[in-house]
Amino acid sequence: TLQEKMKRHEEAFETLYNGLKKLGFTFYVDKPINSKVLLSILYPNDINWNFEKIHDFCYERGYTIYPGKVIDIPSFRLSIFGAIDSKDINNFFIVFEEAIRKFNINIPIQY
Repeated sequence: TLQEKMKRHEEAFETLYNGLKKLGFTFYVDKPINSKVLLSILYPNDINWNFEKIHDFCYERGYTIYPGKVIDIPSFRLSIFGAIDSKDINNFFIVFEEAIRKFNINIPIQY
């Protein structure tokens, strides 16, 4: 039903948002006014941050992170479009955190 789909999307978004906050990421637009479908995440202030390396690591393991579309703001995007649920998001975080650690990016993320 539509209500079940909306609940799944809300839960997936909360899982994504909370997981990113837990790691220390900052958003271009914070949660209270966010679409609850797409997040624009600011690049960390970490000399080891390299979007392409993080992207490729995740992509090779079945997850896609998208480059930012905010003009002159270094950022990337994550979305819950499609049949994605909280379990999928938790599995993404296993890979995403592995990439962050592999490339020696400080956790919590620094700005």
